[in-house]
Amino acid sequence: MSDTTNDGFNKHVNMIKNIIDKKFTKSNVQVGDMLKNKAFQAITDFKNGFKYVTTTKTSEPTKEK
Repeated sequence: MSDTTNDGFNKHVNMIKNIIDKKFTKSNVQVGDMLKNKAFQAITDFKNGFKYVTTTKTSEPTKEK
């Protein structure tokens, strides 16, 4: 192979590597978003699992003798 053919071949190989890298980068972003959403949903479900009850203190009535 001549040097110009090698340069053309290397450009194609680099181009294919860049395409693959971009797809992996895009999928990493999508996986990250999915995990973030699942984490937020788990936190929301955890919070909703509790029943918050407020209590008010009342003074006890005095006993008469």
